[in-house]
Amino acid sequence: MVVRIIVHKTDDLNGIVSDDVSTVSFGVDGVHYEIDLNKAHQEQLRAALAPFLPLARRVDWGAGTLYSTQDDLMARIRAWAQEQGVGLSSRGRIPNAVIAAFKAAHESRSDDIMQRCDGLLEPSPEPD
Repeated sequence: MVVRIIVHKTDDLNGIVSDDVSTVSFGVDGVHYEIDLNKAHQEQLRAALAPFLPLARRVDWGAGTLYSTQDDLMARIRAWAQEQGVGLSSRGRIPNAVIAAFKAAHESRSDDIMQRCDGLLEPSPEPD
């Protein structure tokens, strides 16, 4: 069986699929948010925040706390796959194709998610 996962990057603001869509993270009132935006909408968001940023204190969100364990990351991948309509069991190995698609959908993140996902990938079988 071949599993084919196609990732469409969709702008959350207007619903349009585009190659220039990436995830933007920000926080307000102690809550962390992520939104997928195209370049123009990213510029609009940053322009709206621009007057406040020079006056704000920068705080490290602690990327490690987002996915504190491998189990947390696997649970997040499973939840994402379910949102994408990919059926996975609640336990066991996650197929490499699903992990790769998750990585592709989250490639704009600035934390260690790419390296953490690489650690979940099963090695390709050696040719005979």
